[in-house]
Amino acid sequence: MEILFKCKKCSKKNNISNLNGTCGNCDNNRLENFKIIITRGKLRGMSGMQTLSRAKEILKSALNKEKILLIDPKSNFNKI
Repeated sequence: MEILFKCKKCSKKNNISNLNGTCGNCDNNRLENFKIIITRGKLRGMSGMQTLSRAKEILKSALNKEKILLIDPKSNFNKI
């Protein structure tokens, strides 16, 4: 089963690896502006709900990528 995330703004179907804080094609970074698409088969019952819930968590994590601040110990701390 493959899970894709369709951007409602530009209609691009993104794989999770395409999402790095925003849609792979535009600047959309809102969870509500994506639709989860299951490419093969149908989801049924509790396992289907669990799969959709996990896909939503993965999407949220990919869109809410935290920025990492790297500080060079040799740099001037007054410029930070």
